[in-house]
This record gives sequence, C-alpha cells and structure tokens, in this order.
Amino acid sequence: MSEFKTEGAELKKLVKLARNKALSFAFCPATDADALFSLHRRKKPAILGKILRKESEQTKVAFGTVTAEGKTLTLACEKLVPGLAKKLKKYFRLQKLSLKVTVLDAGGQEVAG
Repeated sequence: MSEFKTEGAELKKLVKLARNKALSFAFCPATDADALFSLHRRKKPAILGKILRKESEQTKVAFGTVTAEGKTLTLACEKLVPGLAKKLKKYFRLQKLSLKVTVLDAGGQEVAG
C-alpha cells in the first residue's frame, strides 16, 4: 500500500483542513476497491500523480489542488481523467464520506460529469 494513499480517518481530517487552505491531490481510478486517492499538505500535485501512477501501474491519473466548502469538494485539476467526479463520489462513498464533487479544468471552467 502506498504511504501517500489517503483513506478513513486521515481522509476526513485532511478534508477538514482543505476548508482552510488548498491541498494537493492525486487520484488513480483503478477498480472501485483498488482506486488510489491521495491528499497531501506539502507535496506538489504532479509529484503525487507520478507516485500514484507508479504504484497503481495504471496509465490514467488526475492531479491538482482541492478545496472544501461545506459538503462540496472543489478539484482544480492540472490533468483530468474522464468521469472524475463520478468516480470520486463512488470512492468517497466507500470511505463513508458523503461529499459533492465539483471538477474544474486548468482554465478554471467547470467540467460536466
């Protein structure tokens, strides 16, 4: 398992921290149980993405910054994966965390889906 994989109580703690400042994230959508999501306070998003891609042995990875406001998590992505919002909602449900997910592309425009 990855030292950067974020789940359970640690995930909830970092989501609360994201209410105050933007955190780096990376998400590698493998199968539902094997999906890797990482939030980190200091590491750059591209580095997190590279680490998760290597550990999951997948080719697709999304990374960028995340902020939280209420029950909405806003992802400002440097690199996108198709269906990112839907896959992340499913991952958060598995982690017993109910959040709405909004995905923004590199230009700041909201991405559908």
